[in-house]
Amino acid sequence: MQFEVRSATDSVTEVVLSGRLDLDGVQAVQDRFTFAIAPRGVPALVDLAGVEFLASLGIGMFVSVAHALKAHKAPLVLFGARPMVHKTLTAAGVHNVLVLAGTRDEAMQRLA
Repeated sequence: MQFEVRSATDSVTEVVLSGRLDLDGVQAVQDRFTFAIAPRGVPALVDLAGVEFLASLGIGMFVSVAHALKAHKAPLVLFGARPMVHKTLTAAGVHNVLVLAGTRDEAMQRLA
């Protein structure tokens, strides 16, 4: 599992995830993902285009960070998910907690 902070400004944090968000993948990135986003208290964009598989632990990681950002009225926006990953997210009902977008441009519009 790969994790990269694409940018971190005063108004938004953007990160990229790639690989499998299964048990091993979540364990590999969860702390870095959480600490790169939650303490900043600004909206966050998460590029999921490179995520091949998403398990419930990965969903839990997203929901946990989204709840931390909610205290600052800042959304966590996931975008670019492959069809299987998008289906997993919607089937889990997280679209009620997280913001899902198809593209980066759409994700940026959801922040406005």
